[in-house]
Amino acid sequence: MSDPLLLNDHGGGLVGDVALQDVVTYDQVGRQRASPKRAHFLSSVANLSNAAVGAGILGLPFAFYKAGIIWATLLMILVVGCTCISFYMMARMSQQFQCRSYDDVSAAAFGVPGRVVGTVCLVVYYFCVLWAYVILIGNFLTLLFLPVCGATCIATNRYFMVGLVMALVILPLSTLKRMHHLRVTSYVALVAILLAVVVIVVRFAVPYGARPAGTPVLFQFDVQVVLAFPIMLLAFAAQGNVVSIHYELGGPDRERSMAWVIITSVLICFCFYFTAGLMGYLLFPTGLTGDVFLSFDPNDPLAIVARVGVLVSIVFSYPVVFYPAREVMFSVVFLAKRTASSTPRPRWGWVGKSDLLARVILTVSFGVVLYLLGVFLPQVGIVFEIAGATFGVAFSLVLPAVCWIKTAPPGTKWHSPHCWLAYLIMTVGTVFGLVALGSSIYELAMGHPI
Repeated sequence: MSDPLLLNDHGGGLVGDVALQDVVTYDQVGRQRASPKRAHFLSSVANLSNAAVGAGILGLPFAFYKAGIIWATLLMILVVGCTCISFYMMARMSQQFQCRSYDDVSAAAFGVPGRVVGTVCLVVYYFCVLWAYVILIGNFLTLLFLPVCGATCIATNRYFMVGLVMALVILPLSTLKRMHHLRVTSYVALVAILLAVVVIVVRFAVPYGARPAGTPVLFQFDVQVVLAFPIMLLAFAAQGNVVSIHYELGGPDRERSMAWVIITSVLICFCFYFTAGLMGYLLFPTGLTGDVFLSFDPNDPLAIVARVGVLVSIVFSYPVVFYPAREVMFSVVFLAKRTASSTPRPRWGWVGKSDLLARVILTVSFGVVLYLLGVFLPQVGIVFEIAGATFGVAFSLVLPAVCWIKTAPPGTKWHSPHCWLAYLIMTVGTVFGLVALGSSIYELAMGHPI
């Protein structure tokens, strides 16, 4: 009789034994970790929402500015639909193949090549996201303390303040073993970002001084409309966290619970993002940049409150976003090469056997690199544009859809409604990603700001 782990849960049948043995062996032997304490529904919703909501709120008004109100609304609905489908596919494959990280899912579909592609897409994407987080932390700290302390105060020293926040808050939280342990900081982050959204709404209703000039438009007829898609897509991207959250989620019906976690989290993100995007654009219909709060009056007290909220949200989002990247890097750095015929074993001797020491080494090493890049190379907008249009789209839409289609049982890949949806989001991600990439490269070549 077949091992139930080898059964294809979304339609029956078998997938490649080599890939599945790789995943199961990796989980049971390679990591040598006990089953986690089961997380509950509320903490799972908070962690998944926190992984998606954060710095993305800064760029949503700019997306509305690029596309116009109607196009931006339709694009956001499209992104929400594609995100829900992608999240569902990742959670379903995670349960089916007993995966605990993003690269396990890609390995279940394509074996070792799939693991390599999944690892590269996830690590590069999250590296760029966390790099942007470090830059934003430095920017917000400088904006907050400069009016109070002056340019000569140590509190306005970007190198010192970013290093202090990372050493005292971010890195210790990033070494925690399970994502469930980050639930309290996720609650705080969601409240903080809600505060920033409320400030945007209040300032739309009651402007600080004269209302900014300009008239919002309903439609933009320009190729740059497509640039709104990767901005929105990357604001919702948390596919790597879906697998980890599903692995830790408890309860008698984990699949149904995870479905409600996904629906609730995506609705929370949609409410935050749509409100901030629409109100921010209506408040500043012209001259918007990638950070809506730069358009606020520097002396506006509510703007200061909003910046504090966004800063707190970014600081507490960093550990949640870093978690799936750390899990993948653990297997790459501290486990010997895995094949179907060999049992993975820790490398680097006693370091590879110490779970805590391995987490600390990975967290500190990754953090030091991000700190150096964040404080010495803070102007890298084009890097994020290109990374978002390539690795971000591949990580969030294309690869999950391709893995779903590959693991579907023979004879159903063109007849199953679930596979039709996979083909749909794969096509949407590929088309919009390529057009956005081409537009970014064209703007760079022409010397225009993006």
